Amino acid sequence: MLLSPLVLISLQIAIGTKTGEILIYDLASSSLIETIKAHTASVWSLHVRPDKQALVSGSADKDVKFWEFESKDGKDGSVSIYLFSVHVRLILTQAQSGKFLTLVHIRTLKMTDDVLSVGIAPMGNF
Repeated sequence: MLLSPLVLISLQIAIGTKTGEILIYDLASSSLIETIKAHTASVWSLHVRPDKQALVSGSADKDVKFWEFESKDGKDGSVSIYLFSVHVRLILTQAQSGKFLTLVHIRTLKMTDDVLSVGIAPMGNF
């Protein structure tokens, strides 16, 4: 069984898939909200930046991609992140009511091998 990395955003969850997509689901309705074509191979790792405004993804396509959270409706809001680790990385994010958070691709770091795990230093600089 392949365990995908996942991120919980308010009442939304983001899941890294074997096909390289990051899927965002609404938990209340169990419906798919958005499909982000993040990578060309399996997403192995997701990690939130310490300032809680962005995340990084790692993939079998040898790319590390940097993403920022953005509200879908264009409103600004604060985001709180809580990290739990079980078998996969689970990140709970609390956003202001009525907001839909999505990911915006910022940059890509090309590696020479599959990226199995990513992390960000406590200073939080990309």
